[in-house]
Amino acid sequence: MIGDVAEGTVLQRRRYGLHMTLGDLAEKTGIPIEVIDGYEEGRVSLTDDQKKRIAEVISDRVHKFAEPDQSAKQDAGKPRLSLVPPQILYEIEKVRRYGCGKYPDGGVDNWRLVEPQRYFEAYLRHTVKAWMNGPLARDPESGLMHIAHAACNLAFYFTLMADTSKKEGTTERGD
Repeated sequence: MIGDVAEGTVLQRRRYGLHMTLGDLAEKTGIPIEVIDGYEEGRVSLTDDQKKRIAEVISDRVHKFAEPDQSAKQDAGKPRLSLVPPQILYEIEKVRRYGCGKYPDGGVDNWRLVEPQRYFEAYLRHTVKAWMNGPLARDPESGLMHIAHAACNLAFYFTLMADTSKKEGTTERGD
């Protein structure tokens, strides 16, 4: 594991959004910048100790990113919606816009009038279509991707099930 983290320091720094420069990494690990630079370019090998120091710095930064200081704002345990890839929201919006045009009666919240199981069935149908025809396969009626329809139906299902659970007092909803 330690070697794996050090094996791709550039990749790891980007993956975790650390925006750590080679200079920062060199300063925090005590490894000369030329050595780290050479390693990332494949010209230099690192010792196990150097890999361990790099892994510790990266792990420390990831840990700090994951658990921010609570002294100025106490939001530990609250949802971090910025972790949700925004593209899914755009795709669901397209499906919603299409649905609002197809089913204008009842307004934009008319989807709440449908039983949750029907959305789960629609989710399964669109998921299977995407599985059988490829992830970018499009619904012939709407022209939108099946996976976008699946995501929207799953969002409806989760919301309705959460509403039901809340009414029954069996689960918490997000803040």
